[in-house]
Amino acid sequence: VVEGARHAAGEVGLWPWPLGGAKGSTQELHHALSASATWRRLAGATSETPLPEDLRLALAGLAQTVGPEWEAVCADYARVVGCVQLLTDTELFILHGPLTELGARFCESIIEAARGLFPSLAAKPPKLVPSELGGDAGALGAASLAMESWAPA
Repeated sequence: VVEGARHAAGEVGLWPWPLGGAKGSTQELHHALSASATWRRLAGATSETPLPEDLRLALAGLAQTVGPEWEAVCADYARVVGCVQLLTDTELFILHGPLTELGARFCESIIEAARGLFPSLAAKPPKLVPSELGGDAGALGAASLAMESWAPA
């Protein structure tokens, strides 16, 4: 794992959003493409709309969404996946957290959008799959990494 000079290597969530950068925009990717922001966009809700009690269930209810907003959300994720792919040249990305409730179709739509946005990825795009490890997979991975790095004083 690369930490970087300021321990910020790999902090894609801190990238400015949108990537083209609107002058004066202070929004970061982790806010714009979070599970709650994605639910709001797909549900047609405003930023003031309270989140549902069960965000996973609410996202699952939107898994068959079609239309321009679905395509726009997938294109936004495709921009991120495409940029990270060109930086890391990985074979596989794993989606975890509440967004896994949007299913394999969400992942497939993102990769298809990436193929259109990134000519260099059209012939050999990366794979993106939803995690099957459940809602705590990211937290468990972080805890495992911390445990492996910890050493008594």
